Amino acid sequence: MGYFLLFEGMLDSVIYARDHYLSPGGLLLPNRCSISLLGVADLVRYGELVGFWSDVYGYRMSCLQREVVREPMVEVISEEKVVTDTCLLTQLDLYTCTIDSVDFTADFELRVTRDDTLTALSGFFDVFFDLPCHVMFTTGPHKPPTHWKQTIFFLDEPIPVKLGECLK
Repeated sequence: MGYFLLFEGMLDSVIYARDHYLSPGGLLLPNRCSISLLGVADLVRYGELVGFWSDVYGYRMSCLQREVVREPMVEVISEEKVVTDTCLLTQLDLYTCTIDSVDFTADFELRVTRDDTLTALSGFFDVFFDLPCHVMFTTGPHKPPTHWKQTIFFLDEPIPVKLGECLK
């Protein structure tokens, strides 16, 4: 598993091992994964990483803001910075998925949970071990941080949002 589940391209190795070494009836664990998205309101962090380039020791270097926004960041988001509900983007059954399964698009709908300013979208993943005693873990901001943290996609510009508003 890589950041946001798919970064680092490790799924290819899992599929290869499954197809070449898993015995019939064998267990593949985790056997199921999902990828989700939510909205973040963190003007302080946005200012540190994106707004910073507006005035770098008296020099306007705002042309570099585009480069910062283009690259996702991998950081821990505190739960109080989450400003929307969560939307499931996709699920992968590791027993049946193919390399092409990671090439997907997904419509999403996020319901705003309070008046605030949206600065980023953030992705995380969950993994499931479907056993008689069900086990799962999440890399979402609503649980203790993991090695994978969350993946943050900063917006070009912050967007004011209102409670109940729907973002698509």
